[in-house]
Amino acid sequence: MMNVKLMMVDLDGTLLTSERKVTETTKQAILRLKQTGALFGIATGRTLYALERLNQEWGIRDLVDVMVGMNGAQYWDYTDGFKETRDYLSGNAMIEILEKVKDLPVVGLVYNNETREVYAEKETPHTRRIATNNHFELRLCDLKEILKDQEFEKLILSCDPSYMDTLKEICKPFDCEQYRGFCTGPSLYEFMNPVVSKSQGIQKICNRHGFDMKEVLVFGDNSNDLEMIRDAGIGVCMANGSADAMEVANYITLSNDEDGIAQFIDDYVL
Repeated sequence: MMNVKLMMVDLDGTLLTSERKVTETTKQAILRLKQTGALFGIATGRTLYALERLNQEWGIRDLVDVMVGMNGAQYWDYTDGFKETRDYLSGNAMIEILEKVKDLPVVGLVYNNETREVYAEKETPHTRRIATNNHFELRLCDLKEILKDQEFEKLILSCDPSYMDTLKEICKPFDCEQYRGFCTGPSLYEFMNPVVSKSQGIQKICNRHGFDMKEVLVFGDNSNDLEMIRDAGIGVCMANGSADAMEVANYITLSNDEDGIAQFIDDYVL
């Protein structure tokens, strides 16, 4: 039996199936792990303000103890009500990025958590889906005007999945002291403050609860999961994961459509 005091999971491509559901098999496996005294949490690129409603829809609200959102910029702790958002990305940095990609077939967007809106340059199936899936309103605007003298947790570039490999190569040289970027899904490339990572967010949980990262089990599938998979005591990548995520993982489990999380918990943890 592995010594696990905290289990953190990514959402899309990891905890959620392709149909955006959490299976009963996975829920029961998480419950069995929690019964050993371990905490359960979510580490996601999504905003935690959307998860307030989504966790209820997925039937996991009573399972969740802690959450890290916006790839590490947000931290909510349900055990004592603590909430924190820090290390924003400046509007000037986001405008600089948008200038670099202005001639590319991409759409920039940001979350406004106060108004529950997604600010986007135009409506596409991808931008509409982001807003709808998070129960936010889609607001079309001149994004550069919105970003002046503002700061947000991240900037998202949305594109057709067929263009993503090209976008990765174009954006790779952009990383600098002000921001860094990575692919978070078939149609999403995101930029953050470079100090932000899911691993950093999980370390905050460990510090507040007296855990060591060696006692943390994580599951992920994509490039924004690299640090937490690498830094956790037990880093697990889904079979549907990206090549870079698999490379840093201790284990590869079944896919998100095959109850990979439940399989790993039952076979290796309990």
